[in-house]
This record gives sequence, structure tokens and C-alpha cells, in this order.
Amino acid sequence: MKRADINDEKYQEVAKLIAKKKYSQARRYAKKIAGTDARLLCEVGMIFTRLGQIISAGSMFKDALEIDNKDSVIHYTYGIYLKSIKKLKEAESELKQAVKYNPNEPNYHSMLGNILLERDKIDAAEEEFLFALDLERKNLLGWTGLASVAMKRRQYEDAEKIYKKLIKLDKKYPLPYASLALLYKQQSRDKDLKKIIKLAEKVKLQIKFKKNETDD
Repeated sequence: MKRADINDEKYQEVAKLIAKKKYSQARRYAKKIAGTDARLLCEVGMIFTRLGQIISAGSMFKDALEIDNKDSVIHYTYGIYLKSIKKLKEAESELKQAVKYNPNEPNYHSMLGNILLERDKIDAAEEEFLFALDLERKNLLGWTGLASVAMKRRQYEDAEKIYKKLIKLDKKYPLPYASLALLYKQQSRDKDLKKIIKLAEKVKLQIKFKKNETDD
């Protein structure tokens, strides 16, 4: 199924209702005009999610799946929404559906891995990250996930190697710089800490620690 056309007049009318904070009216109108366009409802659900309208967002995603429960994009998007509101068990279920209907999308495996990791299913999470990397060797989310697995297992040397690999893959990806800086800070590796901060500055990234991360 193709992505909903956000330039469509009907979609724009829904957006106007949302902008006026007429959320109930927007939901009803979206459902009325959607017909068989499940992606339109999914797009509206994403708007509600960004606005923090949790109930309205959930309603749109559910309505979208009633129209097409085999659309991997909708399962994936709904899964991310559920993750954002800490419904991890339900999020895991939706991501598994996304993987079922499109097993060749690496980011689906990576996101499923992230959810499994949050649920402390470390071995299962690792498998999903590896699946993602089998599909796309340079998948940043997959490598980031493996680094998180290593950190959970306190395999700090392995995590450090993966973070360094991530920097090689994408010099402007901020996460590995911050993660290495925090690791070096916690291990009192001052020279390495200074090096990673300078390396980050070269690509115009700033590393900032939270107060509880810098307290000795």
C-alpha cells in the first residue's frame, strides 16, 4: 500500500481540524474519508502522537489496522507509539507483526531488538540486531543495539569497539561519541575522554553530561 498523500485536500482538512484542537471532530472526519486508505489514518495517528494526544493517536492506529492488518508500516508505526507510552509488551507484539509482513526491513528488526532489550530479553534482542545487520551491514540501529547489549552484559571492551565502528560508519552520528565519553568518564580514562571530546568537536558535536553522570 502506498503512503498517504499529505497534499490531498481531505488530509489537509483533517490537519486543519487538528490545528484548531478539534480532536474528536478530526478523528471522526479522518475515519469517514479514509475509506480503504489505512495509511491516511496512520498518518493522522502520527500527528496526534507528536502532539501528545495519546488516546486519539491510539484510536487512529487501531482504526488503520482494522482496514489493513497486514501493512507492516502501520504495525511498525503503532509499535513505536506503544513504545513511547511504555506499553512494551504490546509494542513487541506490533513489531513482531511488522517483521512478519516485511522480514527484509532491517530497521524493523532493530526496533524490535530495542524493545526486547528494554524488556530485559537480552539474547532475543541480540538476535534481532544481528538479523538487521545481516540485511544491511551498515545499519546504525543494529550496531547501536549490539553496543547496548554489550553494555548490559558489562562487556565494556566489546561495547567500546562497536562505538568506534559506529563513528567510522557515520562520523556525524552523535550517540557513539557520547557513549564513549561516558564510558571513559566512568572508567577514569581521562586521556581517552579528552580525545573523544576533541574528535566530536572536529565534526561540530558537543558532548554534555547530565549532572548525575559527572558526579564522583
